Amino acid sequence: MALAFALIIALLYLLLMFAPPATLGSPFPGVFRRFVAFWLDFVLAMMVVGPIMGILPTLTEWKRTGQFAWNFERTTHAPGDGWLTSAGLILCFAALVFYYAFPLTRCRPSPGACIAGYQIVPDDGGTLNARAALLRTLRFIAACAAYLG
Repeated sequence: MALAFALIIALLYLLLMFAPPATLGSPFPGVFRRFVAFWLDFVLAMMVVGPIMGILPTLTEWKRTGQFAWNFERTTHAPGDGWLTSAGLILCFAALVFYYAFPLTRCRPSPGACIAGYQIVPDDGGTLNARAALLRTLRFIAACAAYLG
């Protein structure tokens, strides 16, 4: 069920990214609305990435034991668990960065920004290049992560 829901959210995300551009609203929507939009986006992104990343341990356990099971429990550390955890975190972080940066390169609002009613665009009204979108996304994620710390 979670995988189906992740697929539905991913399809809706792609539909938003390839929809015609919306008319631009006010340029400074307020910090609180941006904060709310960030958390809406974060929850939606994790609802897509979480179930998919949850399959990785299942597949590696299947490969290790030769027996497929959706649920498994171990009391000891298995070889490769550290690498699997590291790879999962890196893939999850990369997916999160892509989720936020892709709308900036397409000149579209992210789903959270769409719900909050604003859009980030460059001053000239064009699109951001991939490098600028990536740097902006990393800085914003770092600022929001500092809040958690």
